[in-house]
Order: sequence, then C-alpha cells, then structure tokens
Amino acid sequence: MRNREATGKTDERVLLESSRNHYLRPASSLIGRLCHVSLTRERLIFREAGYDLTSGTSYDAVRMVHDVVIDAIEHIRPGGDTDEPSIEFDVRNDRKQLEKLILWFRDDGWIAGRPERLAERDGWIAAINRERRRRGVTSATPTRGDAPIRSASTVAVRSPITTVLAGTYQVVRQIGAGGMGVVYLGRDRKLNRPVAIKKLRRDIGLNGREKSVFLQEARLSAALHHPFIVDIYAIIEEGAEIYLVFEYVDGQTLLEHVHEHGPMDAAALSGPLENICAALSYAHSRHVVHRDLKPSNIMLTSHGYAKVMDFGIARQVKDTASRLSAGSVDTSGTVPYMAPEQELGRFDIRSDIFSLGVTLYELLTGDLPFSGPNFYLQKEHGAVRPLADAAPETPGPLASGVERCLRFDANERFQSIDEFARHVGVN
Repeated sequence: MRNREATGKTDERVLLESSRNHYLRPASSLIGRLCHVSLTRERLIFREAGYDLTSGTSYDAVRMVHDVVIDAIEHIRPGGDTDEPSIEFDVRNDRKQLEKLILWFRDDGWIAGRPERLAERDGWIAAINRERRRRGVTSATPTRGDAPIRSASTVAVRSPITTVLAGTYQVVRQIGAGGMGVVYLGRDRKLNRPVAIKKLRRDIGLNGREKSVFLQEARLSAALHHPFIVDIYAIIEEGAEIYLVFEYVDGQTLLEHVHEHGPMDAAALSGPLENICAALSYAHSRHVVHRDLKPSNIMLTSHGYAKVMDFGIARQVKDTASRLSAGSVDTSGTVPYMAPEQELGRFDIRSDIFSLGVTLYELLTGDLPFSGPNFYLQKEHGAVRPLADAAPETPGPLASGVERCLRFDANERFQSIDEFARHVGVN
C-alpha cells in the first residue's frame, strides 16, 4: 500500500467522513492499515490512524496512506456480516490493472464491529454510488440495506435456519441481512403464499426487559393494517429467538431504486408520496410513530406503489442493541434522517414529518440535505441547500413543503401529515 502525503487541494470538499477509524487492506496482502476515511467528489482518501491502548481510543493523523479515484472504481461489493461488515473495491490502478481493496468497518479499529457498522457500511456504498453517477460512471453494486423484504432474485442463497416455524412458516433461503437481524424468504404452508421472515438479533431475546419492550412495540406495529403498510403476520418466540413474519413484497426499496435509476422527478414521486402520506396518516391516527422513516424502510412494489415498513420496531431494535452493548442510544446509520429532538430522546408525529422531508430531499436530489458529521448543529442552523436549487424542476409547493418539514423547531413544521399532503397536492 502506498505511503503518500495529503494534497490539501482546496477544491476537494469533504462529503463524508468515517465515524470511526477502520481497517484497510489490499486483498493481495496479509498486512493492512488502520485508517480514517474521507469521501470527496473526486476520490476516497485514507489517512493514517492508530489505536491508543492506554486510553482505549483510536486517533487519526494527517498523512495519507492511500487514495482511490472515484472514476477508477470498477465494482463495489458489500462483504462480511453483522459482526464485521466490509466493502470490497475493485480499483483500476495506474498500470491499468485491477486491484482489490477491502475496508472493514470496525469499532475503534481493531475490534470487530458492532451491527451498527452495517448501516455505516451501507451508507458509504450509497454515497460512493451517488458520486459515481454524478461523474457518469456506471453504478456499482447497491447496498443490501436493512430492508426485511427483497426480491429473491437479487440476493444470494444461504442455508435455512430451521425447517418450519410455528408449524406454519416454511423457511426457504436467506435473502438479506441488516442491523435488525437476518431475513429469509419463507412460505405460509396453510395459505400457500410467500412471506418474509426476519430472525432478530439474539441479544434481544436473551434480555428479559428488552425483549418485553420490543414485543410490545412489535405488537403495536402488527396491529396496523393498511394497503400501504407492510403487514406483520406473526410474532414467533422460540426459546431466546424472536422471528417476525412479514408480508412478502415483490419490489425494491426506494433507496435501491435511487441507487439503480438515479433521483426521482416530482411526477414519478407523486404516486408513491401519496401512498406514504396515507400510511403515515393512518399510523399517526392510531398513535404509532414510525421513528425510523427513510428510503430503505419504504418498498416500491413492482406495480409502482409504495409500502412503508418497520413502524417503531427498527428504531427499537437499534436502541436496544445500543443499550445492551454501550449503555446509551446509538443513532449510527439513521441520524441524517432523524429529527433533532430524536437525538435528544424525544419524538412525536412531527419527528416523522422531519424524516419524511429528509427522505423526499434525497429521493429528489440523490443527496442527503445534511451531510454531517455534526448533524445536530447543521439541523439547528438550517444548513441545507434549498431544494429549488438542488432540484430546480421540483414544483414550488413540493419544494417549499419539503423545506418546511426540515425546520429545526417542531412547531414550525407541518403539524400533521394530512396538512403536508394538502400543501403538496397529494391528499
């Protein structure tokens, strides 16, 4: 791996920086380097980092040890699992040869990553793909995300967990994985229909109090029945294991759709937005707040309409995992979408309205409105490029509606989803 000094080019604005120092290694070598990672519009920059055994913390330095030009990235593949996620890059080097690099997303560099690093890994793939599209490079392999429902043709076949759950649900094969757990394609043997089965993180089932809180949240979500909400058919407990059986949806998440096709225009977004608003309005009328609304939690079906999933339960899993492992809530992976009051532990329906604004901004522009790393400060100061500039073709009511959703003060946002829907004309 090359040793280089940072160029310090003033025109290279940093778009994304790693939240921790991670481990980079060429696939041809047994030796890698602990690095701090930055993404600009031109390249990935890896700067030297280290780990202080005395203080138990990692640190980063100025010296660059490697860089990867965006145009030279041939392929990107998500690797690893929830314990140690990674990105595998195929990069065309100066000699026109393909070089494979592996970046492991670890906690404090040397320690195997917690499942939250999976969300960080997927966020990096999404950001790199956006820059590749911007530069006219063919899109790389999209992230798996943590969606519980995927088209079975797009994922690898894995070994089943068991034969049948609760005497009814036949497990066929693994079709995905994410911060919540592992997802399988299944079949309801009684009704002869496909289902999606999510096996949750085992640490939830092993902790009595956390298990009880999660099951209560899951039952609230399972009570929601609406055409534009992904149904939960069953909640199954087998010893310490918890399984959620979902409606199987033939389609892809909105995040995957944008990765594959680029930003959506207002006309293409109109139908799905009407569906999303109807789903949120229904849930809010029953006092259920989603708390983790984002493009990877919204399915776009093969028929072109949207279905929202994981009301409450995705956020509950992430908060539970953080409490069990670190004693505090970790918002890694979803903080760009979260209302500022959620970062302080408070939420209501207006928090979902903020997240909807972030989601729509990303769908219309391909970029997040707040790039971090200090998301809270950026939200407080409204440090966002106006949608009318970022996506000039966006109709005025939609542009102003999204910007109002993104207000720092919840009292200045729309006070209901129905109010927002009327403003943008999708009610």
